[in-house]
Amino acid sequence: MPNVLIVAASPLNEDRLSLNREVKKIKQALERSRNREKWRIESNEAATVEDLRRALLDHQPTVVHFCGHGGGDGGICFEDDQGLTHPTHAAPLTKLFHIFKDNLKCVVLNACYSEVQGDAIRQQIDYVVGMRKDIGDEAAVMFAVAFYDAVFAGTDFRVAFDLGCTAIDLQNLPNSGSSD
Repeated sequence: MPNVLIVAASPLNEDRLSLNREVKKIKQALERSRNREKWRIESNEAATVEDLRRALLDHQPTVVHFCGHGGGDGGICFEDDQGLTHPTHAAPLTKLFHIFKDNLKCVVLNACYSEVQGDAIRQQIDYVVGMRKDIGDEAAVMFAVAFYDAVFAGTDFRVAFDLGCTAIDLQNLPNSGSSD
């Protein structure tokens, strides 16, 4: 059974994000889907890199969805054991995802400036979503909901991506045109 692993991190020393809302809305997208019995969602909040590694082993996900902060070349912001930022760079993330590439088909980096990591991961995983610029909470949640509405309805990841971007565009949010 395909599953989505949601990994959320909002370190204490970064701006607070509405990650619980994003996780809740993704779960609601599955509940609304007529294909809800075909998918499973696992979530891991306040995630460390160790949590990610263990969850990949335990759940063998089809999709990994990271929500949190990104810092371009500075890395994706996981949490350390004290809840502070633990930046994780593109090369080790790519190496980790490569190990699970037989099951892992899509990685969504719903974080500002995550294109650097997305470009690296794309060398190992077929479908990767990364953000070229900053994305506000509202736009990030809207993208995620539309993306998973489509995935859970049975579309491919490319169509799901296009629908996620279009959802932002239709609402005239500050991050419109994100599909450029």
